[in-house]
Amino acid sequence: MGEFTLDNLGNYHLQINFAEVMAIENYLQNYQEDLGEEGVAAIPINRPATFSKQLLLKVASTYVELYNNRNDLDKFAYLACTEEELWTLRQIVPPNVTFNNIAITPNLKKKILEGIIALNSSIVDMKETSTEASPTKYDVAEDIIEWRRQQNL
Repeated sequence: MGEFTLDNLGNYHLQINFAEVMAIENYLQNYQEDLGEEGVAAIPINRPATFSKQLLLKVASTYVELYNNRNDLDKFAYLACTEEELWTLRQIVPPNVTFNNIAITPNLKKKILEGIIALNSSIVDMKETSTEASPTKYDVAEDIIEWRRQQNL
């Protein structure tokens, strides 16, 4: 297997709302932090990770920026992340968190993974990694339900 190298020169701008930045901040703070000169050693149960003070400051800055719009999930800010920071976020953000009965982290996870793919687009050939699946009966049922909802039936 080849060596795993990260491109920390480029940035990907995650477009996130207050609930998403709140989830990121919450899961960053769940780590046992040991602040040093360059980074944070974080050791939660079964999920070790390390991240930089710079990531903590970026998240804190975005949190403060969106705070006045905390009840408006249509207001977004951009969190500029390096590839290493995206991999860290991918590891710490769980896929099943809700905010006011709205699923928040599934979409956040998708945004993080899109960022990782975008920063590695020269490596990944999308034709080799994905195949278009034919719709299942559940997909068809969801389409019918959505159509009825739009038609007010």
